[in-house]
Amino acid sequence: MPTVPQIQIGKLQGEPLHAKHMLPLPADTPFDNLSLKYTQIVERLDHVNLSVQKAFASFDAAKAQDFFGGLTEHALLAEEVIYWLRKTADEVIGLLYVLAQRESTGSYPNRVDPDSIGALLASRQVPPAPNAPSDSYPDRPARGRRQ
Repeated sequence: MPTVPQIQIGKLQGEPLHAKHMLPLPADTPFDNLSLKYTQIVERLDHVNLSVQKAFASFDAAKAQDFFGGLTEHALLAEEVIYWLRKTADEVIGLLYVLAQRESTGSYPNRVDPDSIGALLASRQVPPAPNAPSDSYPDRPARGRRQ
């Protein structure tokens, strides 16, 4: 089986989410608890990584049967991965928009726009990323550098 691509989420597959994996996000906002939103994003990406592994395995199983009968399971697993990636992208876009507005204006926006990948692509604009001092995360590399 080829190497299965995985999204790096700051923790090992199946490892319980711990405070060390979290970003210091505000809990009391007009958009609810942003730490909880981030937790949901990380947990969902953990699930996506597992689903990608299953999709690769199902493709190998279908290929071993000359694609007779096993391709439907693979197609459904691949579709599930795409669904969760899109939903997660929508949530990351919304989260970044709220944080960028808070950072640039000092207050939270009245509404989140763009709030999805479709709206962002249609607007043809790139939302500014909030700046976080790299020393806020001492166990993580500074932005732009890989270990």
